[in-house]
Amino acid sequence: MPAEAMDIDLEAVEALDKAINEEGHILKDFAGVTDDEMEALYAVALQEFDAGKFDDAENRFLLLCRLDHYCGKFWLGLGATRHMMKRYQDAINAYALAGIHDGENPVPGLRAAECYLAMGDLENALSGAKAALHWSEGKPEYAAFNDRAQALMESIKRQQGAQS
Repeated sequence: MPAEAMDIDLEAVEALDKAINEEGHILKDFAGVTDDEMEALYAVALQEFDAGKFDDAENRFLLLCRLDHYCGKFWLGLGATRHMMKRYQDAINAYALAGIHDGENPVPGLRAAECYLAMGDLENALSGAKAALHWSEGKPEYAAFNDRAQALMESIKRQQGAQS
């Protein structure tokens, strides 16, 4: 069906596309959603996650990611939700975007490593664990993640040795 038949303002769509893709704006700005509303939605998504309502949490995190595609914690929440749903490749994809937008956070690499391990991909699991170690080293706030990454790395190396 042609755009004219659907009564779509192509100039407005092109302007929005340019603002988002070329100028770095986010959809939230155009939708009129406030930061407080985003945080409230995030809180609800976390509550749903904690309650094991993963389908609902996934939908909320997806909305948050669409409204602000630069926010690493939204991608991390989406990844964690998909991880719990055992949709490992989808989780890895979300963790990758979390890592891009929150580059010094070791959590996305660690969680991606866990997903790769669950999929039997030891090489990528090791890479994720190494990344988590790198980003957690010397940071007391990430000590538990550093310990987990170290243990995961040792486990992966043992598994690799057993396969040789």
